[in-house]
Amino acid sequence: PARRRGHQGPRERRRRQRWLLPVLQLRGLRRRRQGGALRGSGLQVQDGDRVDGSSGIELWTHESTTGSTWQAADIDSGTGDGRALNIVAMGTRLYFRASDGSSGSELWTHEMNNGSTWQVADIRAGSSSSLPQWMTISGTRVYFQATDGSGGNELWSYETTNDSIWQLVDVNSGNGGAGASEITFIGTRIYFKADDGSSGKELWVHETANGSTWQVADIYSGSDAGNPSELTVIDSRLYFRADDGSSGPELWMMYIEHSIAYN
Repeated sequence: PARRRGHQGPRERRRRQRWLLPVLQLRGLRRRRQGGALRGSGLQVQDGDRVDGSSGIELWTHESTTGSTWQAADIDSGTGDGRALNIVAMGTRLYFRASDGSSGSELWTHEMNNGSTWQVADIRAGSSSSLPQWMTISGTRVYFQATDGSGGNELWSYETTNDSIWQLVDVNSGNGGAGASEITFIGTRIYFKADDGSSGKELWVHETANGSTWQVADIYSGSDAGNPSELTVIDSRLYFRADDGSSGPELWMMYIEHSIAYN
């Protein structure tokens, strides 16, 4: 028999059910890029939205099959805040930014098989922070934005198979920093937003196969910024938001084969 318009069957109602995960101390949800990674049946979260009231803001996990929730690591031991951010998963390991209270905010990892947690590298030596962010996984490498204190915020890479870490490119040479962000992979290429110090924040690409880097397009011609954001890949096309200075922030697209940007 036909159902009345707007009527929901039992299956449809079940799909819309919602429930509350254990609340330790709710501090408001942050943007997706700043915390949260799914791995198997577990959810690892930490971006300022979970605190137990005694050990500060740290890395937590929730096991969906049992409903159990626990602190994965107390990186800044005691009441300090480890503040694990930009969490991404590779195999059985999580990679994220955190601070142990002495070496600044650096790149860390957590091995889920044995619960061990350690600092991958102190990119900016000492108590200052390299502030790794925009973490993106491709193959056995972690790509991210960071600074060693001498070259500004640039594009970096960490090879998990041999623990090597290095700056991929210095788009804005010197201390200016390109602020590489919106890091997105297509095949062997990394597309990202960066500022070379003369043409503003525009769309750039790095070819991992040979280490070459170039500006894809100066969308807002001159020193003003096209400011591409929300980079999204569908098949051989890259979609993003940008401003050419005449039509305002709009939806743009690029065919990867031809490297032509247009709105």
